[in-house]
Amino acid sequence: DMGWVRHPPSADARDVHCAPAGATKTIYLIRHAEGFHNRAGERDPKEYGSEAYADARLTARGWRQCEHFKETLESRDAYGKMLETCELVVVSPLTRAMETAAGMFGSVDGDGCVLMEATRAEAMKACERPALRCDARLRGGKKFVALEMVREQIGGNPCDRRRSVSEYRREFPGVDFSLIEDEDDVLWKPGRENREPEPVLRARARKFLDWCFDREEDSIIVVTHSAFMCNLMVEYCFGGHVPSENMREHMHAWPQNCECRPLVVVDTRRKLTTSPFYHAGGDPEDEEE
Repeated sequence: DMGWVRHPPSADARDVHCAPAGATKTIYLIRHAEGFHNRAGERDPKEYGSEAYADARLTARGWRQCEHFKETLESRDAYGKMLETCELVVVSPLTRAMETAAGMFGSVDGDGCVLMEATRAEAMKACERPALRCDARLRGGKKFVALEMVREQIGGNPCDRRRSVSEYRREFPGVDFSLIEDEDDVLWKPGRENREPEPVLRARARKFLDWCFDREEDSIIVVTHSAFMCNLMVEYCFGGHVPSENMREHMHAWPQNCECRPLVVVDTRRKLTTSPFYHAGGDPEDEEE
């Protein structure tokens, strides 16, 4: 009975939002660490269009950024909590994102599955790295899943063109590629005129959020890219309401390499999943007289 509700929400209610826990997901949006294309593009933006940086890997600085991420969260006693509560790691099927996931959540001396095989140094293209194994705290049925929906803005720049799934499976044996439908990249097209329009990218971000809510996991790490992160946060920040200045500074700012933004996402259209902490109250149905 909703008859007791006699007054609509006031204007002040726009600044505070309540939602049932069963209508939410916790998503850690992480931008990949610095790639060789980033370093070249900072010097000359035209370099983003160079074939020399196709599906770029991480620079030495990028690998240090992954270590810095771990050290920073460890200093706050947050890294272990993230790994223990996370139920799924989603990665973009581009090398720099998968290397970032391995650098953040893998270790040389771990005893979990091999996330990434060792790589050899190649001038301006790759750093020499040892094989990295999954952190033990991410074991126990938790998966690394590659998903096309969280790729960078598609088309135009060779750095955003992925390689074949077969190559990736050899290099990243700890990542599940079963959700990638095509062996080769059929989505990427050359030329700036074929760059994915922002409205299409934002629709893809919505499709990804729907995918998250269709799954049973409540806490998901997503290693992705700057344009995907920004368009998701701008489009779906506070359900389309204009955010306050301090929220806009956080949600609309372009992310740094290796930046992690934890978000609570609400979908009010969904049938609620029952929180283990929810109790309907009242009397026991089987109460004896």
